[in-house]
Amino acid sequence: MTASGIAGAIVGAIKGTVSVLMTMLAGYVVAQCGLLDTASTRRLSKLCSFVFLPLLLVSQIGEHLHPNELRTAWIVPFWGALSTAIAYAIGWLGKKAFKLPAWAILAAGRPNATALPLMLLEGLSKDGVLDALQRPGELPSDTLARARSLILLNVVVQQCITFLAGPNILAQDKKQDNSVSSRRRRSGRPVIQDVEHVGLLQDESDSDDSGDRDDHATNEDARHALDRLQDIPKIPKWKIPRILSRVGKVFNPPLIGACVAALLWVIPGAHHILFSPDGALHVPVATPIDNLGALYVSLQVFVVGAELAVLPWSEARPGARTTTFALLMRFAVMPALTLLFVWLAVKHGLVGYEPLIWFLLVLIPSGPSAMSLAALAETVGVSQAPIAGYLLVANLCSPLISITCAAGLALVKHLER
Repeated sequence: MTASGIAGAIVGAIKGTVSVLMTMLAGYVVAQCGLLDTASTRRLSKLCSFVFLPLLLVSQIGEHLHPNELRTAWIVPFWGALSTAIAYAIGWLGKKAFKLPAWAILAAGRPNATALPLMLLEGLSKDGVLDALQRPGELPSDTLARARSLILLNVVVQQCITFLAGPNILAQDKKQDNSVSSRRRRSGRPVIQDVEHVGLLQDESDSDDSGDRDDHATNEDARHALDRLQDIPKIPKWKIPRILSRVGKVFNPPLIGACVAALLWVIPGAHHILFSPDGALHVPVATPIDNLGALYVSLQVFVVGAELAVLPWSEARPGARTTTFALLMRFAVMPALTLLFVWLAVKHGLVGYEPLIWFLLVLIPSGPSAMSLAALAETVGVSQAPIAGYLLVANLCSPLISITCAAGLALVKHLER
């Protein structure tokens, strides 16, 4: 690849990442102005994850990813899962070696696999960078659609891994927080309150007898009320079997959308009815699905900016060691391992001649960590503040992914010789 080609790739990637940051900045400003609060931001985030993303999967995978494509595209979800497992393993070693919090494992291993690469691909396509990855006779719009469908395959894998492994990893920080708080309580001076003197009431030695009698009567009434409450029979709670709870975690909305997209290829005539221009349901059903799914990319990036504005910042100190380790993993270690993997896979015939897939394999495990880490921390009950501080730094560093894009395109050109 010539120097001008590398420079063009870097410029195109920088433009794409700046577009992402500007969209994120818009969400941040809107939230700072009070037009979005924590509750509304959460609702928008759930709307993106539970509605728009599955519809995007149906429209992109269902329309563009033919089952014959899986003969070569299988490497995309495979490398997505394998690279995440490798990053988690390195993150676990880093946690043990450098005494990092458990969320550093997720920060090192969970890339932003959805909105950022999708918007980046759009920017690269507009600048003509993806033209070098086209099949013979393929239109630029078809190349972009095929790239988006392959990226969305990895999204399904990443969502499943996050739902399964994420809570268990973050629970380690919750246990550590509980142990620290218990040690603080043991080391501090205990506050003793008896049943008669609570809150801001003063302990007056010369209090009158009528006050004592009133307090005693009040305490007696409270004891009788508690005794009556104890007589109420306990209603047994229905417990979901562990295997069903795990199945519920696996079958998340993106996976359901991918399954629906697969069924459209399996059911005879379904794909033609929905996605062919002369299909009976193309205009009334497929077009709304496309329009709603197209809302996901920009809206999700917008919501990420809003989430950064409403997250707690009073204790947003992720630590220099944790931040440095996670950023090195996301922008240096994983891209380097991916370049080596792609080179070995192509040289040994594991991947066929598919320049677009080679490039996407480099792109998949690179870039900043996913914003879902903050929402996952809230679900588990871990403090979001240090994670929010790290995510802000990681997203500001996202233009560094342009170096990975240029290296990936240079590798593709080298392998095409």
